[in-house]
Amino acid sequence: MKSFSKTMLAATAGLIACVSAPKADIIGPLTFHMELPNRTADLLTVHLIAKMKELGYIPGKNVDYEFKFSDRDSVTVTHKMENGEEMRVYVPFTTQSAQKFAKEKTGINEVVLFSAITDPKSAGLLEAKNITGVSNYIPVARQIKAITDIIDNVKRLAIMHNPEEANSVFILENAKRAAEEMGLTLVVIEFSKEEDLNAALEKANGMYDALLINENNLALSLLPAIAKKLHPQKLPIISSKHPSLDFGALMSAGVDEADVANATAAMLHRLLKGENVEKIPFKTLKEMRVALNEDLAKNYGLKLAKEKYNLYEVNVRNR
Repeated sequence: MKSFSKTMLAATAGLIACVSAPKADIIGPLTFHMELPNRTADLLTVHLIAKMKELGYIPGKNVDYEFKFSDRDSVTVTHKMENGEEMRVYVPFTTQSAQKFAKEKTGINEVVLFSAITDPKSAGLLEAKNITGVSNYIPVARQIKAITDIIDNVKRLAIMHNPEEANSVFILENAKRAAEEMGLTLVVIEFSKEEDLNAALEKANGMYDALLINENNLALSLLPAIAKKLHPQKLPIISSKHPSLDFGALMSAGVDEADVANATAAMLHRLLKGENVEKIPFKTLKEMRVALNEDLAKNYGLKLAKEKYNLYEVNVRNR
């Protein structure tokens, strides 16, 4: 484990200002990842610590941060309370790490505060007494409605599915219901290993008008390769993660990382003030934000319904 340095905090403001196109610079002990899933965790980490600073928590003074340097799937927060006891809060960003912490971190002053977990109920996280957190789940129906409202003539929507990821299974179940209600054809592109990606894409070739990648970590990690494959076909990719626009997606529709971090920081503040975790119920964020690359849409020859932008407060981010 490595501690979060003051150097990182000093760079936070500048990093947040350029989160739409961050660079792989080394900031203190942190390397800003180029891979999309880790990039999302990076943004959550940066926004969380910036918000905690606003609330009066200064690294090395009244709070310490530790994180896994390799896969960046969690942040551990240590704070000395007014009674002199040390409180430790584990903030996992993945379902797997949240489940692990929920089982292992059961000490009297240990709490798990998950952040950006899609389906905490199915993951069994809400059964533990020492845990609460923030879910980033936006109903798939809202995302699909935004896609069909903004991008003209999407009648056949493909979705990438990994049967080995709990989030992906949950999303697919909801996507099937939403597509049926909207009269759309849903094409499932299923693969669970990187080496199976090309075969899965070839199998679905010509069967869809747009591709949705929603809370599928394997597919998100392979987004550059997917975009390279689909770009010559001028097939738009829509993602639940806003940094995806830096990796070839045309559009993103989901919860903003800053909103997740702010909600997590508010809960963390209450915990560090000594409030019982059982009195802090988990929260699901409801505001969906949409970002769009109009230049890429023009390159693809897509017609966009700009009159619908106001329905989703679309943020145009051209590259």
